[in-house]
Amino acid sequence: MFLLEQKIRLFWKIVERARTPKEISLSSRETTLLCFNTNFCTVKEALAAAVSSWHFYWLSVHESFKKQKNTVMKKLLLFSLAALALASCKKTGNESNPFTAPATGENYPALNIKTSAQVVKMTVSGNVLNMVYNEDVTLILDSNTLAKSLEVHLKEGFDGTSLANYDYHSLTKYGVNAANWVDDNLNNVVIRSSKDTLINNHLFVKKRITRIFNYQRAYVNPSDAAMTMNQLLKQTDILTFSAYYAPENPDVATTVNTAKLTYVKI
Repeated sequence: MFLLEQKIRLFWKIVERARTPKEISLSSRETTLLCFNTNFCTVKEALAAAVSSWHFYWLSVHESFKKQKNTVMKKLLLFSLAALALASCKKTGNESNPFTAPATGENYPALNIKTSAQVVKMTVSGNVLNMVYNEDVTLILDSNTLAKSLEVHLKEGFDGTSLANYDYHSLTKYGVNAANWVDDNLNNVVIRSSKDTLINNHLFVKKRITRIFNYQRAYVNPSDAAMTMNQLLKQTDILTFSAYYAPENPDVATTVNTAKLTYVKI
């Protein structure tokens, strides 16, 4: 009887060292094997240890299930609270896409380009082809943004047009006949007109820009010049304009617009 009591105490010491239900089950199995593989206990005592091992195994399974059940219940509770919080939210009416370019005057852009059909007028003088492009573009600028900006830039994109194949001259604001260059800073450009206008009860400024691009090319003979002009008369190009504030305003993206470019004989 004394020996059996020692064995039972040893078994409980092994179990007490275990920290998890799985370790308890392993400890119980360890005791069972100890009894069977040594003369430490009798067969009857080993069977008793085996019963204890299975008992602790099922306890460990039950304990694990309880923990998993508690974890699931906690997750369900958190999910319910989150759903309740979302359902209780009310729209304030200020929800808007934060990544869209800010606009003023009821979603009217703070910078806009208005274009009409752009015309290139052509003549032939002997063996020389003359082309005159009269640029005519209107910028519509938010008055508040314009007041905070130092400059407004306007650029022409001739790439992809027939004009890109020819050299040109243009007269600057200061009387210089510049070759293949125009100033895109509107501070250095003659503004045809500038006037205030209300759009959706918000003040904007309309600036009309007109300037002349003179193209000229000499051919070997007059027939070549005339033939080139006739080919251009059949062509219609797309001219691209872009405009932006400077210093660059992170709230206002560069504005781009296009216009049809046609060639006419005068």
